[in-house]
Amino acid sequence: MSNRLKSIVVLEADTESLLATMATSHYTKATLHQSGCLKETQKIVKKQKPNLAIIDLCLVDGQVHEFIKALRTSSPETTCIVASYIEEDKDIFQALKAGAKGYLLKDKEQDQILKHLVNILDGQPTVAPAIAYQMLGYFHQQPNFDNDVQLSNRESEILKLIASGHKRAEVAEVLNITLNTVATHLKTVYSKLNINSRAEATLEALRRGLIKK
Repeated sequence: MSNRLKSIVVLEADTESLLATMATSHYTKATLHQSGCLKETQKIVKKQKPNLAIIDLCLVDGQVHEFIKALRTSSPETTCIVASYIEEDKDIFQALKAGAKGYLLKDKEQDQILKHLVNILDGQPTVAPAIAYQMLGYFHQQPNFDNDVQLSNRESEILKLIASGHKRAEVAEVLNITLNTVATHLKTVYSKLNINSRAEATLEALRRGLIKK
């Protein structure tokens, strides 16, 4: 995803948007569409079908769930990422629940924000404990949550390492197996658990007691 960005939309009130500047300075070939208005952003997304939408949560207060669901309906190929100054922002959880692929903390240094953005687009988001607890509680309440899926010892080891923040190459080194073997096992794990991201892997590892809260 990171190397294929052609169009980015940023919803942020600040006309000198840090998020927009950061994104376009790194993804120099991407066209930027910037807006400080919800309705205008929805029109841009519907018309332009951007690869990436970065949404400042302060502009969607109380509406984040509906906004992201509408965005995903009008442009399902758009990767949605939210931004906030507060890591424990209740709207972050609502955004992830609605389909956002990750979040950026605006109080960090610009290089850290950019690194986090790149990681999210590469399928390696991180989730703060406060958000992970909310996710865990939500899925525990779901009537169809499958507690009977069994993983092999190797699959559990790989899930634990991935959920703890290790990259695939690091997992291969720790377990003394090939990168292809890691990828094969991880694909099986994701398929068994019906998950498709590191954030969901972290949640499942927490639930299974493979990592500590």
